[in-house]
Amino acid sequence: MERIAPLMVMALAAALRLGHFAGSGHNPLLHYHTLDEGYYLGLARAVVSGYLLGEPRVFFMDPLYGYLLAGLFALFGDDLLAVRLFQIALDTASVGFIYSLGARLAGPMAGLAGACLYAIHGPAIFYTLLALKTTATVFTALLFTRVALWAGAREGAWPWAAAGVLGGFAMLLSANMLLFAPLGWLAYLHAERPALRRALIAAAGAAAGLALVTGISAARNYYVSGQPAPLNTQSGRLLYASNNPENLTGRYNVPSFSRRTPVDSETDFHAEAERRLGRKLSPMEASAYWRNETAAFLMSDPGAAATLLWRKVLGTAGNYELPDNYSVSQGLAFSAVGRAPLPGFWLALALGAPGLVIGIWRNRRAAYLLIPVLTVMATVIIFYTSSRFRMPMVPLLCVGAGIFAAAAVDWLRARNWRPLPAWGAAALALAAVSLSAPAPPYSADEDYQLGMAYWTVGAFTQARSVADKGARDYPGDERFAVITGLAAMAESKWDEAHARFEALARRDPGNADAWHNLGLAALALGKTREAIAPLERAWRLNPRPRTLLALGRAHEQAGDASRAGEYYRRYLEMAGPGAPRANEAREGLERVGTK
Repeated sequence: MERIAPLMVMALAAALRLGHFAGSGHNPLLHYHTLDEGYYLGLARAVVSGYLLGEPRVFFMDPLYGYLLAGLFALFGDDLLAVRLFQIALDTASVGFIYSLGARLAGPMAGLAGACLYAIHGPAIFYTLLALKTTATVFTALLFTRVALWAGAREGAWPWAAAGVLGGFAMLLSANMLLFAPLGWLAYLHAERPALRRALIAAAGAAAGLALVTGISAARNYYVSGQPAPLNTQSGRLLYASNNPENLTGRYNVPSFSRRTPVDSETDFHAEAERRLGRKLSPMEASAYWRNETAAFLMSDPGAAATLLWRKVLGTAGNYELPDNYSVSQGLAFSAVGRAPLPGFWLALALGAPGLVIGIWRNRRAAYLLIPVLTVMATVIIFYTSSRFRMPMVPLLCVGAGIFAAAAVDWLRARNWRPLPAWGAAALALAAVSLSAPAPPYSADEDYQLGMAYWTVGAFTQARSVADKGARDYPGDERFAVITGLAAMAESKWDEAHARFEALARRDPGNADAWHNLGLAALALGKTREAIAPLERAWRLNPRPRTLLALGRAHEQAGDASRAGEYYRRYLEMAGPGAPRANEAREGLERVGTK
């Protein structure tokens, strides 16, 4: 039975995740890839197109997930079906790892209870369908914990060298996992109490393994940029975006000088650093500038620093899943599985945190379970809190919950009543804190993303409905007017679209989307010369590749082959290899007869 039970729990996990997938066929958010999803898909397509370096600069985001997607695309085609099925399989394997850790440290009952809790954890089910690294990060956190536990029981440097290599790859998946190797070694010191020589050999092995992977990353970055950077360059940007005078929420929110999408934001932060310093900066120098600015702000305003810390900790403990790409509750609501009363974070925290303490008290080796937990808490305190950031510690809390359950059964069987009130009170207190932590108000962002998602899949009636509701609920937010205009364009109602975007551009002259789409509508109506000016204005307001492509088309239709070719070439340079519309630009170059 001990062998069959974990397999049954894994089967339950797979069934729930597949059921959510099957029931989410009408969820438009799965087809609207923005922010981090857009970056990783673009990186994957660049690699699959033959540009193995991914992008011609130091990676500013953690690259490994993009390469994982590229591998799946190479095997199965550019289709997220394979990605989603792979991530469902990966998360099902995570359930098996949870059982393995719990059973090894506290017995089969602990492993089974922890595995059951994670199998039915709603946010874990939600993330398996997104083109985000969350599911892979959870699996890697569990894998590293298991490898560290294995290495700690062995002599010599090579087991810890293997752990170091895994820690290096984990870092390329998520830079904060750089903490895994040193935290693993500290857990080893506590759990195994090794002699000094053995401890130093383990440290040397872990450092060598980590250095091997970071050396490869640094060499790649040096090749493309002349800078031997082992890590990505976005740390300074993320640090300031989540800790600045304009943002005391404890969450990610770019300052007023930056656009929101990762690529645009990196560009804007770099440009602002150069503007302030009055000189050109490398990506590493720009990142260092924002790290220094963050430190200066926090040191100059201890009250703001304390407010940020409190809100980050409370947001991380709260049951509400703080979105930074998609709303978990919104995404789950599209399937029957997601609408079921699945347990949230509160239960994992309430039972898991006391369970980890009990586990370490009973078995020092349970300290290895703290590696992902402490990594997440350090990340949240330094940067910001979000659902995705805290997910890697959820399975370890589930292991802790399993240990708590097994310990409670042991006490009851032995009729040892004394520990139950204290530990039960601790669990109830944590549950109360988690469930009472205030959720942020529903934002216009969620309605806007849903409206854009409906537009992306061609559900224009629903897109208009969401946009109309958003315009009523959030008067003055012109993004909803953009959705309505886009729906008119998609239905070839060009006169309506032109009128809507012309009116929007008058109301909001700084709206790059309004000017860009006004130019496209003018092009569709045959007003070629009239289209160029709004497109040029859109480019000045927000320089994006798509506007270069539209300018190429406008100049081509106007008969200016030289200017058209210039814009097509600039689009290809800016959009990069594997861009979805690169063929359109290449065909334009062929038509205008330029190379």
